[in-house]
Amino acid sequence: MSWLPDYIALNLPNRQHRVLRWVFGILRQFTPFLQFGNTLVILRAEDIKEAFSRPEDFEIGPGTEQKMLLGEFLLGMDPWPAYFEMHGQLTDILDKRVDFAQACARRAASLIYTNNNIAERLNSGRRVDLVSCYAIPALSMAAKEFMGIKGDITASDILQSDDLFAAMSRSVGSIIASASPAPFGLQDIAERVGVEYKKFLTQEVSDRVDQMRSNPANRNNSVLDALILEDGLLQMSGPKLATAMAGVVAKLGGLILGGSTPLIKAFALILRGLIVETEWQVNDKRALEAAIGAANQGRNGVLREIMLEALRFDPVFPLLPRTVTRRTVIAEGTSRQREIAANTSVLLALNSGMFDEASISDSETFACPRHSSDYLIFGYGQHRCIGEQIAMVQLTEIIKQLLTYSCMSRSRYRGIEYDGPAVDKFWIQIAKGARREP
Repeated sequence: MSWLPDYIALNLPNRQHRVLRWVFGILRQFTPFLQFGNTLVILRAEDIKEAFSRPEDFEIGPGTEQKMLLGEFLLGMDPWPAYFEMHGQLTDILDKRVDFAQACARRAASLIYTNNNIAERLNSGRRVDLVSCYAIPALSMAAKEFMGIKGDITASDILQSDDLFAAMSRSVGSIIASASPAPFGLQDIAERVGVEYKKFLTQEVSDRVDQMRSNPANRNNSVLDALILEDGLLQMSGPKLATAMAGVVAKLGGLILGGSTPLIKAFALILRGLIVETEWQVNDKRALEAAIGAANQGRNGVLREIMLEALRFDPVFPLLPRTVTRRTVIAEGTSRQREIAANTSVLLALNSGMFDEASISDSETFACPRHSSDYLIFGYGQHRCIGEQIAMVQLTEIIKQLLTYSCMSRSRYRGIEYDGPAVDKFWIQIAKGARREP
């Protein structure tokens, strides 16, 4: 049975998320934990939150294969003190740039929607892959501006793509997002992509340092500029500069990889839920109609609440892997108290915890708004995603563009295709008779 956790983590949630949620719901009535050999699945919301809040005991590592790909790009795999220091700096940088991230995403959504003729494609009545022609280019463009990536990136012998930045982020990110290191035989390509990705980002940082030195007035609001200034690169030279640059590359790369693949998948899962789950209601309206109304009225907060609730029902990471680094106890002092041996692999079942009746009221009802503690989509406590606000404002702008300007009220879901754990294609079709784009 050693294959079962990997199968559940990498296959079932992607394709039959409701089945997994129902199975976990039944099991949760009898036990808060499932044990498969050396793998422990945590089902209850309070226990999942505890694991998130104890990063010194429940680490994302060891992840040796992933770390081999990108060194310290994975912020959560650093030793805890280093993670805490980096987490604080990046949280401060990101929190000050939420409005900038929103502006970047708004520009990218508008440009890609117009330049790629999304309205014409949808109005044609044919199937349209919104991931390839819209989500990937729009999110990549927004990420480039926000992060400060300016270089022209062309195809290479590793991945044939018009935008190697998007291709590399997605491919390496898909491996990082997996419950198992390098699934589906992707390790070889990931290693080669990782080398090229590092080389590209290192050159970007070096070029930007030179530009800022030659023209002190040359500053922008990007994450790269903030890191260069805060880490003092402009005052350094020689080996000290090389070491500091490597740190900036790690932080920049970690942020990019941590957001690329999950955002693309979130885009597809949100739209699938709104289109397919016709029983979802918001204020006596079908959730899709409510989302379209919020988009057209510019009510970003309401739209964001609907999107979060859609992700609760179909989270990007139904299961998140952790490793117990030393013998520990979870749920201590309760009837659920359990000792966990060192080096145990742990899976945090988010799509079980977010439907735990003991912690969340009316868990099976699509309800907006909910309390923020009902959501485990972005983690919890010390291991809450530092890019949560950035991710949500970018997703809101990208999805709002579609809901505002296309005939989404008559859209029909035509399938998701996966490349390993990453969403490769998201097909929709506008039903015959939908109003045409004005």
